[in-house]
Amino acid sequence: MSRRISIFLCVMVLAAVILLTPPASGETVTEFNYDSRTVVALRVDPARLQMLLPRAWEVDPAPSGPLKGANILLVFINPWLTQNAEGEPTSVPIERRLLVVIPAKSQLTGEATIVVPRSYDANAHGLPGPYKSSVGASFHVEQTLKGDGIEPASGSELWEVRSRDGLIELRLQYRRGVAVRQKQETRPRSAVDPTILRIGPIKAWISCGPSRLGSTGCKSIRCR
Repeated sequence: MSRRISIFLCVMVLAAVILLTPPASGETVTEFNYDSRTVVALRVDPARLQMLLPRAWEVDPAPSGPLKGANILLVFINPWLTQNAEGEPTSVPIERRLLVVIPAKSQLTGEATIVVPRSYDANAHGLPGPYKSSVGASFHVEQTLKGDGIEPASGSELWEVRSRDGLIELRLQYRRGVAVRQKQETRPRSAVDPTILRIGPIKAWISCGPSRLGSTGCKSIRCR
């Protein structure tokens, strides 16, 4: 059975410094990463999402901005380079990942942030990952860009992510807009252990656009 689901697509180019804040400890630089990310924002049944969150946390959809109303994000990450704290390439400098992210709020402190209940990682040696929720996955990615003269480029992407949870497949076509440069800081927490906090000062170039499944834009997103 197919359904039409309202989504919002963002294609981002990121340069990030990742800081890890373990429980009862100060901030420690763990890595620098440079990548492009395709973010698919969805609205789904919040009761299903609540089961993925730790105790005392509740689903908290994005209140404003281009992702307003979204309560789950699929973040497809295609790295160019990952460096360690000393600026050297890591043992696996190109590590493709898919993050499942839920905007949430703590009922105890009122903190609003994003929580990561699952990460699919191409690097099996890095499991269970920084969020303690990673599983190994195989990735197949195809990305194309076409453009003429000074006109914005058109692109297409295919992602196939296979893991013990099944297959996640994304097919999309898009027309790039004018990218917006942003500086931001993300503070995602682990759903397995919400005391694990990663702080990511980010410089990003972002191009976004709305779409609907089954129409020009996001051709399909399939899980099985």
